[in-house]
Amino acid sequence: MRKRKLNPKIIRVGDKVIVTNPEFFDGCFYENNIKTRSAEIWKEHSKAIQEFIDSIVVRSHDIKMPNFEVTKFYPDLPDETEKRICNVLAYDIVAMNRKDGNKKVIVTRKDESEAGKLFEVKGIKFVHTGTYNKGHRYMSYDGEDYCPSYLSEIKVHKILKLDYFHWKDASWRESGEDIMIEAIHVEKVM
Repeated sequence: MRKRKLNPKIIRVGDKVIVTNPEFFDGCFYENNIKTRSAEIWKEHSKAIQEFIDSIVVRSHDIKMPNFEVTKFYPDLPDETEKRICNVLAYDIVAMNRKDGNKKVIVTRKDESEAGKLFEVKGIKFVHTGTYNKGHRYMSYDGEDYCPSYLSEIKVHKILKLDYFHWKDASWRESGEDIMIEAIHVEKVM
């Protein structure tokens, strides 16, 4: 029985790679999503939201606000109550603007300190990006039919889950966060 030769250029689990472009994978989202809309609402209307909550708490001492902190240590970041208000508003905005042509994109963050470091591949996953098309009903010869929603102009991206090869390089290890990067941003070490 002949043994199959494997292509040495393909990155597999257990391979060693060097980061050439430190654009780390943060997620694959629609451009019109709750997370980004919530952050935009907080950035633009944080003062109004805080004043609204303060006016309710000051006027009515009977209302119990879960997780409400009177003194905030980080005034730039929203507490749990403010996050919930931003998320509800963002959900309504996203629902109103959900339409054809909404793009699903990869979101990355750049970390120059990780450039040129050696990593080991611990896992591989694939994500799809493209343009969202809503499902719709239509009449056919057989009666009413349904075409489900789908992505058009699909691109498939190979995402690598990495682990530090050397313990001294482990700057992200303390955070417990997975290190993920698109395969085009790394180079395999032979």
